[in-house]
Amino acid sequence: MAPSPTEIKAIFDAIYQGGIAQNPFSQEPERLERFLSPHAEIHIVGQEFPLAIQSNSLDAVIENVARPWHNLLDPNKPSTSEVIRVIGGGSDSWAALDCKTTATTKAGKLFHGWDRVSPLMANQYRIGEPFLHEFAYLLHFDGDGKISEIKGFVDTLNIHNHLVRKQ
Repeated sequence: MAPSPTEIKAIFDAIYQGGIAQNPFSQEPERLERFLSPHAEIHIVGQEFPLAIQSNSLDAVIENVARPWHNLLDPNKPSTSEVIRVIGGGSDSWAALDCKTTATTKAGKLFHGWDRVSPLMANQYRIGEPFLHEFAYLLHFDGDGKISEIKGFVDTLNIHNHLVRKQ
C-alpha cells in the first residue's frame, strides 16, 4: 500500500526542502534514500538526452543527473520546487506527481553588449536567467510503502537549452 497523497506530497516537500538550487542530494542523499526500497529502479526518460538514465543506484543518479542539473542553477538565488498535485497513492500502489521548479541559472543571457566587445569576455559576463521547469514523476510503492520505482518525465528541451547556454 502506498502512502496517502498528502503523505507523498510531504515526502517530496522534505526532499526539496530549501529549493532545488541548494542541491538537496549533494549533502544529504538520505533525504531521498530513506523513502526508497533497497533496489529501487530510477529512470529519467529522454531520447538523446544527456541526463536520461535508468539505474538501481541512487549514487549513479546523483552523479549523472542531479549534479549536472544543479550545476546549472545559482545557489545564491532563491529557488523553489513544489509538488502541485498528487494523483493516486493510498490504496493504489501507483502515484503520479505534477511538480514545478523555479530558480535562476548561473549562466544565462549575455549581458547587453559584451558579445560585441569580445566573444572571449562574453561568457564571463552572462547574467542568470529564470529557470522555470515543470516535470512529472510516476511512482510505484512496494508493500512496505517504500518507493520501488521512480520514472521522471522532465522537460528535456528546456534543460537541454540551459545546458547548451552554459557551455
